[in-house]
Amino acid sequence: MKVHLICILLLPVLACHGPVAREGELDARIGPPIAEKYQSIQDGQDWLNPFLQVCPQGVILSVKRGTQTLRIEDLRQNIRELSVESWPYGRIVALQSCSIGILSYDEMQRQRMSKVQGVLRTLRLGISLWPS
Repeated sequence: MKVHLICILLLPVLACHGPVAREGELDARIGPPIAEKYQSIQDGQDWLNPFLQVCPQGVILSVKRGTQTLRIEDLRQNIRELSVESWPYGRIVALQSCSIGILSYDEMQRQRMSKVQGVLRTLRLGISLWPS
């Protein structure tokens, strides 16, 4: 009888928190991409979801609260830690290469972009390539 009473008392508390993300995933409250909210944006400063730039020194992650440079290996965890409010367009990020145009960097940059896109795919995020 005590177990049932505890469950009944905890049910409203659990329901208040909404869906819980499974380990390694984004918060389940972040919905699918809403194209109507972002498809007409032409200036990166107007983009409200996370904006990623893949550069030789790392991945620059920009969100409303600021910008940080991350190692690709840390990208997944940092994206997962973003608040639900960081995703007004749903599960989509802007992605840009900071290519500096030096031919010897081209292959390394392609590899970095591929790794970043792999991380984003495992998080089931849409990708808006910039410039498009």
